[in-house]
Amino acid sequence: MFRVNQGKPAVSFSQHEAASFFQDEMRLRPNLSLTLGLRYDWLSNIHDRNNFAPRLAFAYAPGSQKTVLRGGAGIFNDHVSESVTRRALLFDGARIRELVISNPSFPDPFHAGQTRLPLPSVARIGADIRAPYVLQASFSVEREIWKKAHMTVEYQTLRGAHLLRSRNINAPLTETGQRPDPNFLNINQVESSASMRSNALSVTFRGSVGKWVKGMASYTLSRTTDDTGGPFALPANNYDLRPELGRADFDERHRFVYAVRTIRQILRSILMRSIRSIIRTSPISSGRKAHRSSGGPILRSRAGRFRYQPGIGSKELIMSRATPGNNEKMLDAKSGQKTLAHAAVRYRER
Repeated sequence: MFRVNQGKPAVSFSQHEAASFFQDEMRLRPNLSLTLGLRYDWLSNIHDRNNFAPRLAFAYAPGSQKTVLRGGAGIFNDHVSESVTRRALLFDGARIRELVISNPSFPDPFHAGQTRLPLPSVARIGADIRAPYVLQASFSVEREIWKKAHMTVEYQTLRGAHLLRSRNINAPLTETGQRPDPNFLNINQVESSASMRSNALSVTFRGSVGKWVKGMASYTLSRTTDDTGGPFALPANNYDLRPELGRADFDERHRFVYAVRTIRQILRSILMRSIRSIIRTSPISSGRKAHRSSGGPILRSRAGRFRYQPGIGSKELIMSRATPGNNEKMLDAKSGQKTLAHAAVRYRER
């Protein structure tokens, strides 16, 4: 048997998204702050317009302020991917059809055999689909255990609602074995009926150990369950979705992360960056004059914020962004060639 898809796999559609956000941070007391926020998302490919997402967070440092309590909760909306719309347009039952040839010939399967067009399978988007969202809440306690060293214990919970999954609404009925719509084979409909639940407890250390070691270490114990494997994942039983609940594909029960740097590595990194910055920002090292634009000479640099004093007087470095669009150029300190730059530094007289 030989199977091949025929048709025009080209679709064109537009999808627009817009969002607005308001946030206000209030310091109620010197050791207590409160943050309120509200976000609204608009999606053109769904009819649901109730996409408000409020957020709340606080931070409190009692007593000597060596202990900080933090907490917050909020709703975070997701969008319906354009792949869902694309799939529904491609597999509409007319644009792409499957051709089946029984007893095909070789090497040309169309030369012999019996050709037939099976019933089409289509993909649809549920009429009541909604934007998925996650409700997230967390509470943490941070404590300074010694100078420049902090320990944090945090609990976080997630609740996902209206997550996307697919269901074959034309699957054979268990009672009769017949399909509800005999004109189609499968009707895979994307629905926003799945959910997710996650809980995590983490312990994190940040700071220095002794005089020579600095870093962080974090351990997280978590559990995540859901009843979907993605917007196109089909269940085992299309008419009973309860057995689909189980461990999520991305569930990680234990996670340990650490990063350690010694003082020698830190000092060596700072020294090498400083040397490179001096070499790259010195116009004398190239043996040529730097190219001048309307704002003065542009010197190559990968450093951050610093001041450049080539002699008597004070000059201020100004960070600017040069792209091929504005034709701003700089001088390469190694080759002496003027090249387009993604980041440049210029200085001016004060």
